[in-house]
Amino acid sequence: MEDKKIEEGEKEEIRARALLKSLLEQEAYERMSNIKISNPELYSRLVSIIISLAQRGQIKKKITEEQLKLLVSQILSQRKEGSILRISK
Repeated sequence: MEDKKIEEGEKEEIRARALLKSLLEQEAYERMSNIKISNPELYSRLVSIIISLAQRGQIKKKITEEQLKLLVSQILSQRKEGSILRISK
């Protein structure tokens, strides 16, 4: 039973990587690989956002590294703002 869950997770990861490769320019894809290693939580969040945008037809051409950096900074700033709000209550 647990082996099946692991296998499904691996298949999902392969699908996500294939989709990312088609949606990101090479430099952006490489940056995503680095993010995956250094911050798996951020990587998962980025993958979810990018796939969601693609499913809604909001990605017209491949995402550049600069666009990816902008998305990362937006996510990180939201996280910091959320933390600040929680601390100040």
